[in-house]
This record gives sequence, C-alpha cells and structure tokens, in this order.
Amino acid sequence: MVHHHPDSEVLTDYAAGSLAFGQSLCVAVHLEGCPECRRRSSQLSQVGAELMNQLVPVAVEDGLLDRILGEIDGVSALPVVDIPASPIEGVPRALRKLLPDGLDAVPWKRVTSRLQTAVLGVGDAANQVALVRIKPGGSIPEHRHGGTETTVVLRGGFSDRGGNYLAGDFVSLGEDDSHQPIAHQNSDCICLTAQNAPLQFTGFWGKIANPFISIHPQ
Repeated sequence: MVHHHPDSEVLTDYAAGSLAFGQSLCVAVHLEGCPECRRRSSQLSQVGAELMNQLVPVAVEDGLLDRILGEIDGVSALPVVDIPASPIEGVPRALRKLLPDGLDAVPWKRVTSRLQTAVLGVGDAANQVALVRIKPGGSIPEHRHGGTETTVVLRGGFSDRGGNYLAGDFVSLGEDDSHQPIAHQNSDCICLTAQNAPLQFTGFWGKIANPFISIHPQ
C-alpha cells in the first residue's frame, strides 16, 4: 500500500502540464500504483477543463489560426516509440521506453560501496533525472538540497527522519530540507529521482566527501 503522496499543488501542476519533465515522470510512476491520486488528478484535470470553458472569448486578428496551424504542419514529427504490450518486470509503464531491458540491465555507476546511480538521458542540463540504488542497509550521506528533489520508490524501501518509504511512495523535498536515506535490510532500494541542483552533504564524513562524491545535474 502506498503511504506517501504528492500534495495538491504538485498534482495541480501535473494536471496543468507545468511540471518539469523529471517531476512529471515521478508523478506518473506514482499514479500507476495509487488509485487515490489517480482519482484526484482526474478531478483536477476536469476542474481545469471547466475553467477553460468559462473563459471569455477574446477576438484575435484574422488569419492567426491559419498561421499557427501552418507552423505546426512545418514542425518535423517526433518518432513514435511503442510501449511494450507485455509488462517488464519491476518497471512501471511510464518508464518502459527508458528502461526497455529492465532495472537489472541499467549501467550503474558506483558512487560508494553501497550506492550506485544511473543518469537517464532525459530532461535538460538544469534538471537531472536519474536512478539511485542503495544496497541493503546502505545509505546516502546526510545532505541538504540546493533546490528541489522529487523521488518515487521503484523497488525495496528506505527510511529517513520523515518516515519509511516503500515501492510507489512519493517524496518531494526543498532546499531547506535535509535527510539521510537508509535502505531497508531486506533488499536493494531503487528510486527514480529528479533534481535541479547539487546535493550538499552536511554530516562530518559527508563534508569530507563533498569534493569526491557527485550526485547532481551535470
């Protein structure tokens, strides 16, 4: 059962299409396993559509629509990538195009003996989207966030001062938040994360490691 959810502001921005790609991807993954948030997201979309219907029409210059449609026609179509019909074990539908061979085939990069990351080739230079894997009982050193960090648990679970998080749980942290995620002892913890600033390690050993550990947008 999912216990940690996006707040109303995040769901509203998701429904409006105004989230950065990485954040939107995390929300989409969470929605797959959370019927309650799917219901809330659908309601917010309906509210947005109703508000649009209530807008007072504004006159525009003649020929504007034709020019816009012409510009759209001139844009090269993006390639269509089919989502596999059969489930990829352990991979949410929203991630199947990015992880066609599953989580076990990800080219992990070693950060510490118990921590690995894999940057996904999406987003932009200011908004990194990555996978993080923590070995059982391992942790990410205590750190603050120079910006925002959005996380959804894909496999296993972790604990920090905010509580316990299992598969499907959603976590959103700001620049004033600090924590030290510790993976549960029974299995690897794998998370999808989206962040827009470097982590700033705050503990004693973390401060020593700051020049050597890099988990942030490149």
